[in-house]
Amino acid sequence: MKIAGLIVAGILILAAYARGQNLVVNGSFESPPLAPEASVMLSSIPGWTSTGGFELWNTSGDAFRPPPHDGHQYLELDAFANTSIYQDLTTVPGAHYRISLALANRPLDSSGQGSLISAVEVLWGGVSLGTASQGGTAFTAQTFSAQAGSTLTRLQFNGVGPSDTFGDLLDAVAVQRVSANAAGGGVYHFERNGGTALDSSGAGNHGTIEGPTYVAGYAGDGLRFSGSDTDRVLLPQSLFDGFGTTAYVSARVRPSDYHAPDGGYIFRKNAEFNDFWAWLLPDGRLNCLIYESGVSPTSHAQAIGGFVPLNQWSQIACYYDGTAMHAYVNGLEVATDVYPIASIDWSMAYYETEIGNATRYNDGNDYGFVGDIDEVVVSQSPVGRAIVIGIDGGGGQDVFAGSKTVFVLSGSQALKQWINKHVKYCKEFTCSPSSDADFGNIARSADGGAAIAIPFRMSADTDLVAYFAPGNPSQVLAYVQDRYQPGDRVFLVGFSAGAGDVQDVLVGLNSAGIPVRASGHIDSIEAPSAGDALGDDSTIPPNVELVLGFYQKQSPAATRGEDDLTAQDPGRSTVANTLVVDPDGPSLGMHGWHRNMDNDERVWGPILSAFRAP
Repeated sequence: MKIAGLIVAGILILAAYARGQNLVVNGSFESPPLAPEASVMLSSIPGWTSTGGFELWNTSGDAFRPPPHDGHQYLELDAFANTSIYQDLTTVPGAHYRISLALANRPLDSSGQGSLISAVEVLWGGVSLGTASQGGTAFTAQTFSAQAGSTLTRLQFNGVGPSDTFGDLLDAVAVQRVSANAAGGGVYHFERNGGTALDSSGAGNHGTIEGPTYVAGYAGDGLRFSGSDTDRVLLPQSLFDGFGTTAYVSARVRPSDYHAPDGGYIFRKNAEFNDFWAWLLPDGRLNCLIYESGVSPTSHAQAIGGFVPLNQWSQIACYYDGTAMHAYVNGLEVATDVYPIASIDWSMAYYETEIGNATRYNDGNDYGFVGDIDEVVVSQSPVGRAIVIGIDGGGGQDVFAGSKTVFVLSGSQALKQWINKHVKYCKEFTCSPSSDADFGNIARSADGGAAIAIPFRMSADTDLVAYFAPGNPSQVLAYVQDRYQPGDRVFLVGFSAGAGDVQDVLVGLNSAGIPVRASGHIDSIEAPSAGDALGDDSTIPPNVELVLGFYQKQSPAATRGEDDLTAQDPGRSTVANTLVVDPDGPSLGMHGWHRNMDNDERVWGPILSAFRAP
């Protein structure tokens, strides 16, 4: 499907896309920005509407009011009297959501005025979820859970504390879609923590390290397994709380030996019935298996295939989707076995769950893994990490000053360090990836722009972010292929020649069988010097779900972007081509309109919203 869009005088006529990992717009009340120690009475702000009026505060330098929980500003519901604010969110019927907020009291000022308690009622679709209360003057985070019943759900906060013109300070509002069984599953990065394998998923399913030693892993630290009978990481049974008829495990592995004749288990959940495993066989193939509960040992789904080489990192994954087991090596499906299972009892005759071994067996064989393991994920379905790539323009931005040399910033720390060293605003104020206000200032600046600001903002949610110079699409393609796992969400945004590179990368990812959730093409120009090795800049391959193209017609012809992005398969790709009139930004001159496309909020706002979709 193709959608035509038009931006005139700041109005975007474009289909509304899903909001994001945080569905809330302006959840930390950073817009409109206020001067330090300033406050203002309002009845609405971007994203929010009030039934009465509220007070917006910027308390930077204010000794009598608490610092915000996030960003620079917060909102007071009880400014003159208790009031309410609300926001309508796009939701999925039947999906589960986590609502979080930070609440504080307004402390006593120099005249003794303030509040003793704050209380805010949380409503979801008109139904009360309960009341958040706080008796202290420091912000504390509080959470609620809810399920959506329609495609549009109203989130509302009612001030219900003493209506005395003091208190009910609200900040850091977020709504995130979560698993229906959030207690189960685990994510293990194996960063050094003594004998504990910390579960970073938030489910609290920490493991015990028994024998393996810390080494440099795939990302940060990892664990080295000797293949002995005793080397293992023991995981708790609660790992499978809430699991139904699907299961997923993935890991980064670097075997140093295949441990013939028995091979080595990367992961095994062991029970009388209903085993679930990822096993590296002595010939280097991956063996993924799950048994049907309470049925004979021959009743199972088992996928065997692929090849995991020695002494280099590979990503393996086993996914049982309720009807078939799928085996993956480095993002490619290498084997499938169809065997529908109607019921799986994850607690039935449970023995233990291990990483790196299967010590339950006493058959005289050794099943210990030999080599290094890192980045283990256990869940009901593939955990969708976000991989976010920005590719800048090649002629007008100060970042590269027209240079075609290779320039890569990989990972959240590299992006943060570079931005706080090179972007003028951030050198003065130290920008944070979690701040919407900082993101906006980076995106609008001549030494920033959307191509770096969007990966920087997304780095608050994922470390799989990177920023590239233009003219190197093969390098970008290799970056994504090296990191992609089944279930990951891939996003690319490019400006000018960088947008032309984005299209090249999309074609390469399509050939590799890697899906792309969304791409942003900002005034795309396919520069001959970029090589154009993989395709043109207008044809969108069928692996891309959502394509947002933005162009202007005011610069000379040489710097007018592509205005007709076209899907090869309109049934699989939604494409929006949007004309921007008088793009807003710091650049002047006859090519200024083109250069300002990277700075205009009407461009990067919809792209960021699409990228942060669940």
